[in-house]
Amino acid sequence: MNGKQSVEGGPWTGVGSGASYPGGAPALIGATRIRRKVSCGNQILFSDTLSFTINYTSANAENLNYLRVNDIMMAGVYSWTQADQLSPGQKQQTTTYFDGLGRKIQEVGMQISPQLYDWVTPCQYDSMGRESKNI
Repeated sequence: MNGKQSVEGGPWTGVGSGASYPGGAPALIGATRIRRKVSCGNQILFSDTLSFTINYTSANAENLNYLRVNDIMMAGVYSWTQADQLSPGQKQQTTTYFDGLGRKIQEVGMQISPQLYDWVTPCQYDSMGRESKNI
């Protein structure tokens, strides 16, 4: 038994083998379909197909652990999609990045200065893993 994946109507490709969907499976992007292939002797059968459609991915998507806070300066914004489209004068966006141990790496205030420069505060740790100082 193994998994098969098709992205945006493309060909079915293998995504692992075994009794469960693989832990290191590729990220879901676009319109993705997933199904199981089971073979017994010469007979091959497929499970029902699961379909996933990704509706929104931020232009600022990173492959890091982070916490992003948007302080909205205007009324009528109710979703992440709306907040992501606002200009710097309409929101203050602060992102705190973390390492694999959950320690803060740096904080970034996006276009937060009067000249619309980013504000970056990195963090350092001593040999014992304690935060030694903010630069």
